[in-house]
Amino acid sequence: MKKLIFCTLSFVTLSLLFTACEPGGKNGPDEPGNDTTAVDPQSDIKASDYAGTKWRIDSCLENGTPVHGPHFFIDVKTDKEVILNGYDTTTFVFQEGFLIIHPESEEPWKVQILKATKDYAELKAQFGTLYLSRIPDMEGDKLTPSRQNIVGTWKWDWYYTELYHWVYEWQKWYTDYTIGTTAGVETWEFREDGTLVQVNTMNAIWDAKPVTIWWEFNEETKQIAWGYDENKPDPIPDSYWMSVELTQHVMHVRKYDPSQHDEGYQDHRWYFSR
Repeated sequence: MKKLIFCTLSFVTLSLLFTACEPGGKNGPDEPGNDTTAVDPQSDIKASDYAGTKWRIDSCLENGTPVHGPHFFIDVKTDKEVILNGYDTTTFVFQEGFLIIHPESEEPWKVQILKATKDYAELKAQFGTLYLSRIPDMEGDKLTPSRQNIVGTWKWDWYYTELYHWVYEWQKWYTDYTIGTTAGVETWEFREDGTLVQVNTMNAIWDAKPVTIWWEFNEETKQIAWGYDENKPDPIPDSYWMSVELTQHVMHVRKYDPSQHDEGYQDHRWYFSR
């Protein structure tokens, strides 16, 4: 039953994705996106237009109140199939203003498409309303990583973690990976003074406050570091430094740690946009 509920909520997310078309900015109930021209929910939505795009659920309202979930990272693989958080594969079709999940099933699930712009969508399910946004691709000219190019506010879109390790029980090497996004919209403000302020739209619900940590950029190695230490280490240990890939609107940060004892490794990646 829990598996069914999880898949159902996941598919709701998918529908929102498919109703958008191009990279966008901040999205939520009060931020309808840059393009105010909504798609007529009754018109035909071409699923093929969204194949190869990635989306996330920015927020979810239940009876008008923000709730913790569902929040998913949605990878639209084809015009019939999506993958949620890297694990759950789902099939879908669009039909007369609805997203039909598992259309081949005897009991398919229908989710109403309320609104759609090129980078934003709203879905209506039995439990509430979902707001989705498309995650921009890293397109355009690459920027040379620098402190100047990083300073500013970024939206944390999603993350990827991969662990390659030996499993003694199975007597073989195995790869564990985690793909996902945050609950709510989380922004990271990299300030010139070396502070990094993390703010999440769910803070009011959790009665939490913005988090301020330190960050640093090495202009020689073109690497970035951040940490939650009470005081920034001096010098900053090598294990803190991460590589950066950057365009005007997208930033990818990667920390790759090979094992010092065997063939294993840890690969951590953060994906941001603005």
